[in-house]
Amino acid sequence: MYFTDKYLNSLKPKEKQYYVREGQGFAVRVLPSGVKTFLFIYTINGSRRQKNLGNYPAKKLADARQEFRDAASGLASGLDPQAPPPLQQPPPPTEKTVSEVTTEFLKNWSKLNYSPRWHYNVDKALEQDVIPIIGTRPINSIRRREIISLLEIVIARAPGQARNVHKAIAKMFWYAQDREYIDISPCTNMLDSLPTLRVSEGKSRILDDKEIMKLWRRIDNGPGNDLIKRALKLILVTAQRPEEVAGMHRTEIKGHWWTIPWQRIKTENSKTLRRSPEDHRVFLTPLALSLIGDAKGYIFPSDVSESLSEETLTPPVERPIKRNSLSQRVERGVTVTCRNGRKVQFKYYGLPKWTPHDLRRSARTGMARIEIPPHWAEEVLNHKMSKIQSIYDQHKYDEQKKKALTRWAEHLEILAGVSRNSPSTPSISE
Repeated sequence: MYFTDKYLNSLKPKEKQYYVREGQGFAVRVLPSGVKTFLFIYTINGSRRQKNLGNYPAKKLADARQEFRDAASGLASGLDPQAPPPLQQPPPPTEKTVSEVTTEFLKNWSKLNYSPRWHYNVDKALEQDVIPIIGTRPINSIRRREIISLLEIVIARAPGQARNVHKAIAKMFWYAQDREYIDISPCTNMLDSLPTLRVSEGKSRILDDKEIMKLWRRIDNGPGNDLIKRALKLILVTAQRPEEVAGMHRTEIKGHWWTIPWQRIKTENSKTLRRSPEDHRVFLTPLALSLIGDAKGYIFPSDVSESLSEETLTPPVERPIKRNSLSQRVERGVTVTCRNGRKVQFKYYGLPKWTPHDLRRSARTGMARIEIPPHWAEEVLNHKMSKIQSIYDQHKYDEQKKKALTRWAEHLEILAGVSRNSPSTPSISE
């Protein structure tokens, strides 16, 4: 019997289901409900089985017959028509070079997820200490021992830079593993192999009042650019981050208030920030204003600027001093000429090792020492409250910040021996 649409339409339901066959296993089952189903009835490994090919007329006769023929052809080759399809093997990993993956990582991940400053550090670390050594190699050929050797070279030269290189290369290889360019990163648990890369748990260096008094005077009498000297002092006076002070611009200052735009604030300029970024207002005391001066553009402009191009006739581009310039000045310290004419260099201005950021920590500790309320000092430093506190406490604390910074500035004036007709110390009370 050869099925036709006329024949299938003539099939009527009965009290019990029944089957009609075209031959070679192609059949139609008719249920008491009237539902007609195409079937492929076959035997494999001694077991009788049937494969559902769809219900008529939703399934056209021609389509059902073609599906039956495909299943029968597979059965003839020993394939069970109802067996799950074999898992398809993934394509072999793409053999990209370290340089190619690095370029892709910087563009598609680092730039999108890191802050501009850290993205710059990652870019430079990979460009200077990784690409020249293994850049042309296929990334899936790099072995762990090669990464260790690479990092040991940087550790011998600059331990601090080695930490940046380690973070950068570990993240780049993580990216390669995540994109299946390699099976596993060779950088896992690298700190166990190179303990030198470990960063100490938090820094605790602070300058006490005696050290602050010495430092202020040694900065005045020591070598260096006047801009660097004033910037270092302003970090201590305002308790703001070195990079925020270094990038200060006249447009950010209105009277006695300095508004740091959120784009320049480390904790606000984050791609993973889960709230709207906020600017930060800092009260400028008379001492702070005397350090700022009357510059119209950047308060602490860099000596290096783009020269005027005769072809484009574009004016020089003014830039602020770099944060690293402050660190370099601190590390060099002061040079003293002895009576015998021999010059002796006292790093860190003759004090135990410290950094510009330690001035911010010293200011916070100093505020506690002169009994400024802790949450006022935290507002000065722009340390955010907990999530619950920030939801229920929307106060801006401008008046409290003004009192805290005024009291702190007057304390510094006493330590530094600055003579100034300052207003009376504001009352510090809860």
